[in-house]
Amino acid sequence: MQTNILDWLEATAARCPNAPAVGDVQQDYTWAQLAELARRSGSALAARTAPRCPAAFYLEKSASAFAAMLGTVYAGCCYSVLDPRQPVARTRQVLDTLAPALLITDAEHADAAAKLSYSGPILPLESLLTADEDAALLAARRVQAVDVDPLYINFTSGSTGVPKGVTVSHRSVLDFIPQFAEIFGITQNDILGNQAPFDFDVSVKDIYNVIRNGCTLEILPQSFFVMPKKLLAYLKERQVTT
Repeated sequence: MQTNILDWLEATAARCPNAPAVGDVQQDYTWAQLAELARRSGSALAARTAPRCPAAFYLEKSASAFAAMLGTVYAGCCYSVLDPRQPVARTRQVLDTLAPALLITDAEHADAAAKLSYSGPILPLESLLTADEDAALLAARRVQAVDVDPLYINFTSGSTGVPKGVTVSHRSVLDFIPQFAEIFGITQNDILGNQAPFDFDVSVKDIYNVIRNGCTLEILPQSFFVMPKKLLAYLKERQVTT
């Protein structure tokens, strides 16, 4: 019985290492490449955090961000994605509630991240992806993990005016995704077009169906959703099935 979503990732990477795992308009990764980047990121994060601590991501979704999100799982931690388009006041509320061990951003959003009044370490995404892998440290984190450990924390829209975090465990995803895949007939041959932001729970159906089933996640540019002709051409070019 699987107890960690990394069981799915590693099984898929072993089964089809050279198959396409995730892509966006800038880069594409195979399953072997994605798993390697996740381990590199996880090693860097594990050296800076304790197990089960949240790590916040302040950036746009991308294939590289996806790899680093999986890196937080290798570190024995959980991730929470913050939308840089949200008002700064709301993002600060989320950070106050979340109290993340660290904040991860990219070069594009580094200046904005520095203005969030976050007092913890801010790490560049690029440095995580190029870190050296520490197999012993990752093994030590993995051996103490349990299936009810937190996997991700998503924040609600805050209808009361105060955003609220919802924590979801590995076990919840491990139980839910196989049922979802069976009902909707998702297989290794599918290419899932990801429209939902990574801070929105709908994206979980994309992310973890891909990891479990070994299909491909195609991250669709948000700007294309106001340009239907361009979007449809991109869906055709990338051969998106779902």
